Amino acid sequence: MKLSCLLALCLTPCLVGLASSGETSDNLKQEASQDLFQTPPDLCQLPQARGPCKAALLRYFYNSTSNACEPFTYGGCQGNDNNFETTEMCLRICQPLVSPLIDPGRGAEVTGCWV
Repeated sequence: MKLSCLLALCLTPCLVGLASSGETSDNLKQEASQDLFQTPPDLCQLPQARGPCKAALLRYFYNSTSNACEPFTYGGCQGNDNNFETTEMCLRICQPLVSPLIDPGRGAEVTGCWV
């Protein structure tokens, strides 16, 4: 089970239980689940940008075509925000947490995740 599914299992009931607004628990469950289905930020759509400087720093950018973090050589100045020191940081920022499921199966009515 993915970490995001575990978070949905834990956080959704907590968010629903702690809410004191006039919203129904079904609405709160839906909102909590939707928060877990986030798309990457706009910076992840930017192309790799070496910049004009002459350094040769190994960095990673999110390639929105391949949906993967890929290495590139950063010149050390300018460039853009799609520039990460590690692949882990790149994935954490740019890779969507979970994908919507066509057939979620057992347990999806609560978590939106496969069980």
